[in-house]
Amino acid sequence: MPASNAQHPEGCQRTPKRRLRNSLVFYTLLLATFAVWFGGFTFYVSIVIPIGTDVLGSARAQGEITQQVADWLNLFLLITIALMVSEQWLLWRNATQIDPSQRPNGWPIANTLNRRTNLTLVVLLATLLLVLAWLNLQLDGMIQPTQRSIRVIDPSRFYRAHQYYLWISTLQWVIGWIWLAFLITRLLSNRQSTNQPITNEAN
Repeated sequence: MPASNAQHPEGCQRTPKRRLRNSLVFYTLLLATFAVWFGGFTFYVSIVIPIGTDVLGSARAQGEITQQVADWLNLFLLITIALMVSEQWLLWRNATQIDPSQRPNGWPIANTLNRRTNLTLVVLLATLLLVLAWLNLQLDGMIQPTQRSIRVIDPSRFYRAHQYYLWISTLQWVIGWIWLAFLITRLLSNRQSTNQPITNEAN
Protein backbone atom coordinates (compact mmCIF):
# COMPACT_ATOMS: atom_id res chain seq x y z
CA MET A 1 0.00 0.00 0.00
CA PRO A 2 2.73 2.58 0.79
CA ALA A 3 4.44 1.81 -2.52
CA SER A 4 1.16 2.22 -4.37
CA ASN A 5 0.52 5.57 -2.70
CA ALA A 6 4.04 6.71 -3.46
CA GLN A 7 3.59 5.89 -7.12
CA HIS A 8 0.32 7.84 -7.28
CA PRO A 9 0.78 10.98 -5.16
CA GLU A 10 -1.97 12.82 -7.04
CA GLY A 11 -4.46 10.09 -6.19
CA CYS A 12 -3.66 10.47 -2.50
CA GLN A 13 -4.56 14.16 -2.67
CA ARG A 14 -7.88 13.66 -4.41
CA THR A 15 -9.73 12.47 -1.32
CA PRO A 16 -8.99 15.58 0.84
CA LYS A 17 -9.82 17.85 -2.10
CA ARG A 18 -13.06 15.98 -2.75
CA ARG A 19 -14.00 16.22 0.93
CA LEU A 20 -13.31 19.95 0.92
CA ARG A 21 -15.38 20.43 -2.22
CA ASN A 22 -18.27 18.40 -0.77
CA SER A 23 -18.09 20.36 2.48
CA LEU A 24 -18.26 23.66 0.60
CA VAL A 25 -21.29 22.50 -1.37
CA PHE A 26 -23.04 21.17 1.74
CA TYR A 27 -22.48 24.25 3.89
CA THR A 28 -23.44 26.54 1.02
CA LEU A 29 -26.74 24.69 0.71
CA LEU A 30 -27.24 24.67 4.49
CA LEU A 31 -26.58 28.40 4.85
CA ALA A 32 -28.73 29.20 1.79
CA THR A 33 -31.80 27.43 3.17
CA PHE A 34 -31.15 28.88 6.62
CA ALA A 35 -30.86 32.38 5.12
CA VAL A 36 -34.18 32.00 3.27
CA TRP A 37 -36.01 31.01 6.48
CA PHE A 38 -34.17 33.29 8.92
CA GLY A 39 -33.89 36.30 6.63
CA GLY A 40 -37.37 35.79 5.24
CA PHE A 41 -38.90 35.68 8.72
CA THR A 42 -36.97 38.77 9.84
CA PHE A 43 -37.84 40.80 6.75
CA TYR A 44 -41.48 39.75 6.66
CA VAL A 45 -42.16 40.46 10.35
CA SER A 46 -40.27 43.76 10.51
CA ILE A 47 -41.13 45.21 7.07
CA VAL A 48 -43.89 43.41 5.18
CA ILE A 49 -46.48 43.00 7.94
CA PRO A 50 -46.53 46.68 9.01
CA ILE A 51 -46.68 47.89 5.40
CA GLY A 52 -49.27 45.27 4.41
CA THR A 53 -51.48 46.14 7.37
CA ASP A 54 -51.30 49.82 6.48
CA VAL A 55 -52.02 49.28 2.77
CA LEU A 56 -54.79 46.69 3.21
CA GLY A 57 -56.38 48.62 6.05
CA SER A 58 -56.67 45.82 8.60
CA ALA A 59 -54.59 43.21 10.40
CA ARG A 60 -57.11 40.53 9.46
CA ALA A 61 -56.62 41.12 5.73
CA GLN A 62 -52.87 41.01 6.19
CA GLY A 63 -53.29 37.84 8.24
CA GLU A 64 -54.70 36.00 5.23
CA ILE A 65 -51.42 36.66 3.40
CA THR A 66 -49.31 35.87 6.47
CA GLN A 67 -51.02 32.49 6.80
CA GLN A 68 -49.73 31.39 3.39
CA VAL A 69 -46.29 32.96 3.86
CA ALA A 70 -45.88 31.16 7.20
CA ASP A 71 -46.43 27.81 5.48
CA TRP A 72 -43.55 28.54 3.09
CA LEU A 73 -41.27 29.72 5.89
CA ASN A 74 -42.01 26.56 7.86
CA LEU A 75 -41.22 24.48 4.77
CA PHE A 76 -37.80 26.09 4.40
CA LEU A 77 -37.22 25.63 8.12
CA LEU A 78 -38.05 21.94 7.74
CA ILE A 79 -35.48 21.63 4.93
CA THR A 80 -32.94 23.52 7.04
CA ILE A 81 -33.50 21.21 10.01
CA ALA A 82 -33.01 18.18 7.75
CA LEU A 83 -29.65 19.61 6.65
CA MET A 84 -28.77 20.40 10.26
CA VAL A 85 -29.41 16.77 11.19
CA SER A 86 -27.21 15.70 8.28
CA GLU A 87 -24.47 17.98 9.58
CA GLN A 88 -24.76 16.36 13.01
CA TRP A 89 -24.19 12.96 11.44
CA LEU A 90 -21.19 14.27 9.48
CA LEU A 91 -19.69 15.82 12.62
CA TRP A 92 -20.12 12.56 14.52
CA ARG A 93 -18.63 10.51 11.68
CA ASN A 94 -15.64 12.81 11.34
CA ALA A 95 -15.05 12.77 15.10
CA THR A 96 -14.94 8.96 15.17
CA GLN A 97 -12.56 8.76 12.20
CA ILE A 98 -9.90 11.13 13.56
CA ASP A 99 -6.86 9.43 15.06
CA PRO A 100 -6.55 10.58 18.71
CA SER A 101 -2.84 11.20 18.20
CA GLN A 102 -3.66 13.60 15.37
CA ARG A 103 -6.13 15.76 17.28
CA PRO A 104 -5.11 19.38 18.02
CA ASN A 105 -4.65 20.56 21.60
CA GLY A 106 -8.00 21.08 23.34
CA TRP A 107 -9.89 19.30 20.56
CA PRO A 108 -11.87 16.72 22.60
CA ILE A 109 -13.56 19.15 25.02
CA ALA A 110 -14.25 22.01 22.58
CA ASN A 111 -15.44 19.78 19.76
CA THR A 112 -17.71 17.62 21.92
CA LEU A 113 -19.25 20.63 23.68
CA ASN A 114 -19.95 22.36 20.38
CA ARG A 115 -21.52 19.27 18.83
CA ARG A 116 -23.75 18.67 21.86
CA THR A 117 -24.86 22.30 21.92
CA ASN A 118 -25.56 22.19 18.20
CA LEU A 119 -27.59 19.00 18.60
CA THR A 120 -29.62 20.57 21.41
CA LEU A 121 -30.44 23.59 19.25
CA VAL A 122 -31.50 21.39 16.33
CA VAL A 123 -33.76 19.31 18.58
CA LEU A 124 -35.35 22.49 19.95
CA LEU A 125 -35.99 23.85 16.46
CA ALA A 126 -37.55 20.57 15.34
CA THR A 127 -39.72 20.31 18.46
CA LEU A 128 -40.97 23.88 18.13
CA LEU A 129 -41.72 23.31 14.44
CA LEU A 130 -43.94 20.37 15.40
CA VAL A 131 -45.72 22.56 17.94
CA LEU A 132 -46.25 25.23 15.27
CA ALA A 133 -47.67 22.64 12.89
CA TRP A 134 -50.15 21.56 15.58
CA LEU A 135 -51.09 25.17 16.36
CA ASN A 136 -51.53 25.86 12.66
CA LEU A 137 -54.09 23.05 12.44
CA GLN A 138 -55.90 24.45 15.47
CA LEU A 139 -55.99 27.93 13.96
CA ASP A 140 -57.27 26.65 10.62
CA GLY A 141 -60.09 24.87 12.44
CA MET A 142 -61.20 28.17 13.99
CA ILE A 143 -61.43 30.01 10.65
CA GLN A 144 -64.39 29.91 8.30
CA PRO A 145 -63.84 31.37 4.78
CA THR A 146 -66.48 33.74 3.40
CA GLN A 147 -66.95 35.36 -0.01
CA ARG A 148 -65.06 38.54 0.89
CA SER A 149 -62.93 37.58 3.87
CA ILE A 150 -62.68 35.06 6.69
CA ARG A 151 -64.72 34.67 9.87
CA VAL A 152 -63.17 33.64 13.16
CA ILE A 153 -65.46 31.15 14.90
CA ASP A 154 -64.02 31.54 18.43
CA PRO A 155 -62.15 34.90 18.58
CA SER A 156 -60.84 34.63 22.16
CA ARG A 157 -59.48 31.13 21.65
CA PHE A 158 -58.14 32.03 18.20
CA TYR A 159 -56.18 35.08 19.32
CA ARG A 160 -54.78 33.22 22.34
CA ALA A 161 -53.52 30.40 20.08
CA HIS A 162 -52.23 32.98 17.60
CA GLN A 163 -50.28 34.68 20.39
CA TYR A 164 -48.67 31.35 21.26
CA TYR A 165 -47.78 30.90 17.59
CA LEU A 166 -46.04 34.30 17.52
CA TRP A 167 -44.11 33.59 20.72
CA ILE A 168 -42.90 30.21 19.50
CA SER A 169 -41.91 31.65 16.11
CA THR A 170 -39.92 34.37 17.88
CA LEU A 171 -38.24 31.75 20.07
CA GLN A 172 -37.24 29.85 16.91
CA TRP A 173 -35.76 33.07 15.55
CA VAL A 174 -33.65 33.52 18.70
CA ILE A 175 -32.48 29.90 18.53
CA GLY A 176 -31.55 30.52 14.91
CA TRP A 177 -29.24 33.35 16.01
CA ILE A 178 -27.60 31.08 18.60
CA TRP A 179 -27.18 28.24 16.08
CA LEU A 180 -25.58 30.60 13.56
CA ALA A 181 -23.16 31.92 16.20
CA PHE A 182 -22.09 28.38 17.13
CA LEU A 183 -21.71 27.43 13.47
CA ILE A 184 -19.40 30.38 12.80
CA THR A 185 -17.43 29.62 15.97
CA ARG A 186 -17.04 25.98 14.98
CA LEU A 187 -15.92 26.77 11.44
CA LEU A 188 -13.37 29.31 12.68
CA SER A 189 -12.16 26.87 15.33
CA ASN A 190 -11.70 24.11 12.76
CA ARG A 191 -9.73 26.48 10.55
CA GLN A 192 -7.45 27.57 13.38
CA SER A 193 -6.93 23.99 14.59
CA THR A 194 -5.11 23.14 11.36
CA ASN A 195 -2.34 25.54 12.40
CA GLN A 196 -2.09 24.30 15.99
CA PRO A 197 0.60 21.87 17.18
CA ILE A 198 -0.47 18.24 17.31
CA THR A 199 -0.62 16.43 20.64
CA ASN A 200 1.09 13.07 20.32
CA GLU A 201 -0.18 10.73 23.02
CA ALA A 202 2.76 8.42 22.42
CA ASN A 203 5.00 11.06 24.00
